[in-house]
Amino acid sequence: MPTDNDRLSIQELVQRSKDAYGLTWAEMGQQLGRSEKMIRKLAKGEAAGESFRQSLTELYEDGQVKHLTPRRRRKDGQLAPVRAKRGADTKSVAPVDTKGLRAQPVKRGRFRHEVQNLAGGNRIAITDMPKTSRSQGRKKGWESVRDELRRVSKSQARKDKRVKVRVVLEDEHGERRIVNIGSKSGYHASDVLTDVRTVHGGNMESWVDDQLQGAGSKPGSSAPESLAGFKVVQMEQTSFDASRTKVERQEQEASGRRRWGRAGSGR
Repeated sequence: MPTDNDRLSIQELVQRSKDAYGLTWAEMGQQLGRSEKMIRKLAKGEAAGESFRQSLTELYEDGQVKHLTPRRRRKDGQLAPVRAKRGADTKSVAPVDTKGLRAQPVKRGRFRHEVQNLAGGNRIAITDMPKTSRSQGRKKGWESVRDELRRVSKSQARKDKRVKVRVVLEDEHGERRIVNIGSKSGYHASDVLTDVRTVHGGNMESWVDDQLQGAGSKPGSSAPESLAGFKVVQMEQTSFDASRTKVERQEQEASGRRRWGRAGSGR
């Protein structure tokens, strides 16, 4: 049975999805598997885009794209080439065939960054990473964790945001522990970034280890008493609107009444 959203134009679906979740054009492009330029064309009606309807409807209704839009094909059945990136040796390249499906779930030990959009520009970001210290996947994992905090921090022009963090640890035998770090009210994203930069020399993993040590000292915590042999393999960051207004926070900072509690506090 057709829904009200089936009657929306592609332009309306693009704009409503963007507004509902506070997404940038680049973020919409990433989640839809297309370029920012293509998404802008859809928003302006410069491209028909009917093939994007399923993906856009999923994004608008569920906050997450489950089926990527299939790539256009030529009459002979081959994938139609797309314009290459600026500076490439050729003008066009063959795109990756999405086949209308999302990639299969990533096995343990691989890098993955997935987002579930929530109302008001909030979202749940899950980052999986391998345990190998010097692997590229682990490097990408920590970069994604920090980029997510930067995104939340930049979105606070009108309203403060906080982030709840859940960490999954794994030892050499595959045993896993799930630990919630920080207070029940989460962390102020800007505080975390400042702490990472000024106290931990820009090392995101060092900051998380410090918070885990603090969590492990709390009664009833699921954090292992000793972190020896355990490594972070997944980070889940959930952003949400702060209950305290931005004006209240600024007044507390000016009066010196606000404290940024390190090692598991985050007030």
